[in-house]
Parts: sequence; structure tokens; C-alpha cells
Amino acid sequence: MPNLETYWIGNVYGTNTGNLFLEITSSNEGEEVSGTLRINDNVFGLTVYNITGTYENSVLKITGRPISQSNTQLITGELEAEATISEDGSLKGNWKTSLETAGLFVAHPGNPASKTQNSKISTPQPIYIKNISLGALRLSSSDIRQLFKEIKKDLNTNVLIITYSFHGNEKMNFDEGFLDEIDSLKNLNNLKIYISEPAENNLNKMISIDLGIFNSNKISVQGPQEAWVIGKAEKLALFFKSFHSSLITNYKKFGLSINSLLFICMLILTPSIDTLINRAIFVFMVFALLLILQQIHKHFAPIVTIITSTNKLNWFHRFWPAMISWVTTIIGALIVFYITHHFHFFGSY
Repeated sequence: MPNLETYWIGNVYGTNTGNLFLEITSSNEGEEVSGTLRINDNVFGLTVYNITGTYENSVLKITGRPISQSNTQLITGELEAEATISEDGSLKGNWKTSLETAGLFVAHPGNPASKTQNSKISTPQPIYIKNISLGALRLSSSDIRQLFKEIKKDLNTNVLIITYSFHGNEKMNFDEGFLDEIDSLKNLNNLKIYISEPAENNLNKMISIDLGIFNSNKISVQGPQEAWVIGKAEKLALFFKSFHSSLITNYKKFGLSINSLLFICMLILTPSIDTLINRAIFVFMVFALLLILQQIHKHFAPIVTIITSTNKLNWFHRFWPAMISWVTTIIGALIVFYITHHFHFFGSY
């Protein structure tokens, strides 16, 4: 059974997010444990818990009672958590409180910095950040598995935090749990991937990939080494290149401009229609057409589609949304031409 370290530092995810520091102050033959847990919530501030529990067969189970907090107006419930020690030595598990808040957490062993006679006060170190926007993507479950492997390269931590849609709600899970159930899920149109690990100078390396979040796809990498940050971001962007759909990307990018152009054309053509009723009908039909085209693209050509199937995507699966975009765009243009010709023809009599 792996030893249970005295100090642990990490992050909390779920209904609440923030940083944690766990100090194990006593243990009985590695099974009964007690200590102090400090959670610094990103919104509500610091809460300190007195914890007790057991550690057996690499499984840590603790309960926590709040003893102090920075926000005296905050109601804090009792805490329950369970975690296992992974192969890389980190603790990963889930937590919940008596207030029905819940989520996941990851913690890494930490040791107090040793002092030497020649030690100096460290100066603030820069953090480098590289963001890359991606176009529209179509991925299969096998592509997602390969993506997870690509993200973990050059990192010591093997724990990914995955957020995805599950039965109409958002669910947060570790990558292992997500991959166990991915083939049973319906096709996904949003996915968030996050990983973080300690680096030098008490800083963290962080990779965040947002797929379909706020109708965009984005890679964000940060860390204390500029070369690693740029290289990792470019390498991940290159991985996504083979799954890129140029047509859908261009529609998402220029769709608003195209709609605006059609709207301007409608304003130009409307005065040439003779009667008020025909003008109203013409305007209504153009607006209805724009709305229908927008909904078709939103449903059949989202910014990202993850096909939760065990088979790899063939040519048809990857390109049929682009074909739908072509067909609907051409049909829309023909309908606009027909509507304009129809009203001008009847307006000439």
C-alpha cells in the first residue's frame, strides 16, 4: 500500500472551484487518519475543515467539519470525500457536502521548501499563455481517446478533468470514467478538457481545450516555459487539423455577414414592390428563410460534433454536414431569387 504523505496540494472542481491544502497530522498504522483541510473557494474564500477518516487499500475516506471561514455570512455544510492514489502518486476522487454541493478533486504530494543559508527571496516568474482558435470539428470516440493520449504527453500527471452533457445536464468526470461510458452516450456537441500539474517556481502547467463552449473551439496552454507552451499548443492544433471542416468554419465565421447582406438586399428591393401587403409578405418570407437556414445549420452543422461510436468516421460521416451547408445555401439563394422574381413579375401589372 503506498504511503500517505503528510502534505497535499491540489484543486477542487464541480459546483465549487478553488485550491486545496490537506495536512495529515496523525495516522494509526496508515489506516486511521486525521488532520486539517483548507479550501480556498474562487468565489466564497477560505474554509478550514477538521477532518477524520480511514486510509486502507490505497483508498482515503474522510469526513470534515468546518471550524472557521473567511466569509462569516456563508453557510458551510459538513464534507465527505473519497479518493484513491493513482500510479503517479496523486490523489483523485470525489466530494460532497450536506448542502448537496459536490464535485471532483485532484491533489499532489507536497513538501515544505527547505531553507539554506544562501537562499534568497524568489522574484515573481512570468506565466506564458498561448490560445489557438479552432474551426468546426467532427470527431469520433477513437479520436477522443487519441486526443487524451496526445494531451498527456510531456506531462507527469495522467488525470484529465472532463465536462460533458449527460442526460440533459452537465457532468464532470475523470478521463477514465468518461471513456468507460462514451460509447453509451448520444453524440456530443460540447466537451471541456482540463489538466494541470505543478511546475518549477511553484507555478503550474495547464492545458484547457473547449469544444463547442460558447459556440467556439479553443485550445489554451499556459506555463512557466515559453517554448513548452507554444510547442504544446501548436502540436495540439496540428492534431485537430485533420478533423477540421473548412466550409462549416467559414459559415460560422461569415454567416452573420451573409445574413446582413441579404437583409440589405431586402431593404433595397422592397421599395420596388408596388403594394404594402406585397412588401409585408416579401419581408416576412425573407426573414423566415433566414431563420430556417440558421436553424438548419445549427442542427446539422454545429461547431463540433463527437460521434460516440466505436467505429472510426468514414468520408461520408466527416463531410455530410458540409454538403448540407452547400445544399441549403444554394436552395436559399434560389428561393430568394424566386421570391424577388415573383413579386417583380406581379408588380409589373
